[in-house]
Amino acid sequence: DLETRDMALRLLLSTRLISRVARRQGAKAKPAFRSGSSTSHAHNEPATGPEPPNGFLFNEKPLRPGEKRQKEDWENIWVYGMTFNLLLAFAVVVLKPDTSINSWGRKKALERLSGEACEDPAAPTEEAGIVSEDS
Repeated sequence: DLETRDMALRLLLSTRLISRVARRQGAKAKPAFRSGSSTSHAHNEPATGPEPPNGFLFNEKPLRPGEKRQKEDWENIWVYGMTFNLLLAFAVVVLKPDTSINSWGRKKALERLSGEACEDPAAPTEEAGIVSEDS
């Protein structure tokens, strides 16, 4: 994985460069990238690295009483998009035409058994010059 190694090397070098500049200016170093939840921090803050596991689902801390969870930007798009796609897939599966050979054969067999089917194409007809005995 050259790409992964290259990205890690770039991150390491940028972090070292930022920390050197920050030491010269007398400020605390801030890494260039940030991972983790975007609801707890502003989008323009630098990264501090991956957050260590805290034992909660998705590493989200429980809310205080009366506090409401803020959704991230992508959550509504994902929920509505998946709902639409699932409904579309369900409609396609339910409303597709029945084109199986078994259903066609069953329909033809029932027509022949009930006598509603057209005459057998192999049977002799009057047009062919063969007259039945009844006439």
